[in-house]
Amino acid sequence: MTNRPNDTLDTDTDTDTDTDTDTLEWRVTVDGEYVDTITAETAAEALDEAVSDLLSTMDPPAKTEWYDVRVECGRASGEQVVALDPEEPACTDGEHAWEAPFGIVGGLRENPGVHGHGGGVVITTVCLACGTRRTVDTWATRPDTGEQGLTSTKYEPGWVGIVSAGECVEWHPL
Repeated sequence: MTNRPNDTLDTDTDTDTDTDTDTLEWRVTVDGEYVDTITAETAAEALDEAVSDLLSTMDPPAKTEWYDVRVECGRASGEQVVALDPEEPACTDGEHAWEAPFGIVGGLRENPGVHGHGGGVVITTVCLACGTRRTVDTWATRPDTGEQGLTSTKYEPGWVGIVSAGECVEWHPL
């Protein structure tokens, strides 16, 4: 038995004794679909495990996606909305050099790459080394529920190309 914080060692008999007598089976659903049954003492513990399991098994999306994770055991339950963001793609130059050149990303000259969107903004930057575009929407809408005011991120590798390597001489949207 793995010794967890809620486990105790019975020194009188020198055997491990599990004190998790209140461990319950929790039904896990993601977006309303049954996915698993896990054991935990509380809804919070079950939810933490369910979210961890979800994040470890999902492939990174192209753009931020949201999932409703719910655990139930009798009348007890817990739920959480989980945002799964895309992974930042690798840069061909090692590390991204995120910038917002007005001629590429538009916007106002005083604030290039920033465009109003509902109650937030859409911020566009490009990597000067590899041409990847990063778009962050601070007033994103969740497509399946219509919930607004969320933050989403999207990466588009190879969106812009540099004509003269190492210098921002000329940009061409690909």
